[in-house]
Amino acid sequence: QHLMAICLANRALMCLKLGDPTTALWDSVQAERLSPGYGKAPLRRGAAKEALGDYRAAAEAYALAAKLDPSLARAAAAARRRCRLELDQQASAGVASPQAVEAVPPAPALPQAGMQRERAWSEIVDGPDD
Repeated sequence: QHLMAICLANRALMCLKLGDPTTALWDSVQAERLSPGYGKAPLRRGAAKEALGDYRAAAEAYALAAKLDPSLARAAAAARRRCRLELDQQASAGVASPQAVEAVPPAPALPQAGMQRERAWSEIVDGPDD
């Protein structure tokens, strides 16, 4: 399960780099569920929340990442500062920050090539269909 959590956290990072924070959020939450002590999962969740504009939830996720893995403390602290700055700017501008999403959105529908990757991924994780 921990290996799967690592793979999901890595995929979340790639989704963030490709501009898909919703899928990154879904992957990072799944990684946290599989391996609650894995610090990079909340780090990725924080990055996804930050990209979605939920700076308060992002800061909380970054704090958890630093707590779980002290080697991530420096990166998490910098990210939390960015979130605090954004929240301060929103407050001074009178802009309300978005509410935290209570439920993680379902994984988005994948195009045909994505479905083929998902089937291949499933075979790696679960074994081939008989």
